[in-house]
Amino acid sequence: MFVQSMMLADIDSHVHRLDPRARLAACVALALVLAVSHSFLVLCAGLLLGMTSLFAAKIPLARIRGRLLAVNGFVALLLLTAPFNSGGGDLFRVLGQGYGLDGLRACLAVALKANAITLLAIAMVTTIDIAAIGHALARLKAPLKLVWLLLFTVRYIDVVHGESQRLARTMRARGFRARMDLRTCKVYADFVGSLLVRSLDRSERVMAAMKCRCFKGEFHLIDQLAFRRRDLYFSSAVSLLLALLLAGDILL
Repeated sequence: MFVQSMMLADIDSHVHRLDPRARLAACVALALVLAVSHSFLVLCAGLLLGMTSLFAAKIPLARIRGRLLAVNGFVALLLLTAPFNSGGGDLFRVLGQGYGLDGLRACLAVALKANAITLLAIAMVTTIDIAAIGHALARLKAPLKLVWLLLFTVRYIDVVHGESQRLARTMRARGFRARMDLRTCKVYADFVGSLLVRSLDRSERVMAAMKCRCFKGEFHLIDQLAFRRRDLYFSSAVSLLLALLLAGDILL
């Protein structure tokens, strides 16, 4: 599956054995604290925590290199542009524009936050199976309509992806080559329109099949989630870390 291939649930580690509910709650809580923090020491601690979580999950860097490059590509663009004329004393000037110290500090804070939260999300969320994420969200009392929407989206992303691959192969078989011209724009517009029409047709067939099976707008959750002793230890440790991070942000 296209979506399943992006997850990292096929590894065996101590993190993977934790209850999905505990991992989701911990990731959201830590991400919120780091997102609002203004202390560089707290942000560095969050980055170290993210790296430790990644190590504990036994995730090889080769499998997440692309995700980290995407995040840090945005951060690099921010560092190159945002600090100009930001005040706080110019470090240097380019074409009369000052590269400000205040802007650099803000960009470094964004870089630390982005990397810390990304590493935590990779270690704690992408290590959960897609279906288990839906069950965990439902057990955490998330709105059920959002849970169903998530599960349906994940299920049918693969269907739409397969359909787009078939259309692309058809276009190549007919000799299409993308160029910078009006015809290429027209072909891509037809491609998107055809994909939308086929997706709509598939959704109507799925709904008809569900109604034939007496679907009444409610799904029954069948899972084997169990909160064990190790999950209690993990939750207690995360609660202590949250308290320390909040205290550090207030005091430092």
